[in-house]
Amino acid sequence: MAVLGLVAIPIVHAAKPVKTPGSTDPLVLDTGFGCAFDVELRPDADAKYTQTEFSDGRIKFTSNAVVTVTNLSNGKSIRLKDRGSLTQEYDAAANDLLIESSGHTFYWFFPGDQTPLGEAGANGASSTSSATSARRGTSIRT
Repeated sequence: MAVLGLVAIPIVHAAKPVKTPGSTDPLVLDTGFGCAFDVELRPDADAKYTQTEFSDGRIKFTSNAVVTVTNLSNGKSIRLKDRGSLTQEYDAAANDLLIESSGHTFYWFFPGDQTPLGEAGANGASSTSSATSARRGTSIRT
């Protein structure tokens, strides 16, 4: 005869994450904040953005959108998929902001930011691009 023993394991209840819907309003980045010209970011009407804050300090951003990125000085535009997630966590001991990204994630850089290609210049451009779709390597050149 087999004996089945049940062991009571305490369940740790962490605070429930706080989810907040993100804005889908168009955004204009002024000259010098990413490029040497004004840039408009316009998500499609069905875009969805969410910010989730965890009790341990991590923040996760998720996106499901297609964004039209337009150079407002000449009207040229491209459409970029923005379907992925990005989690950021601050490491106080190292004074580092750790970022983990997956999927089609849309980035732009500001002057002085450290990019995969080095420090962004005065107009926000890295050595080859100022706005990059991580998976496809699409860029708007400044």
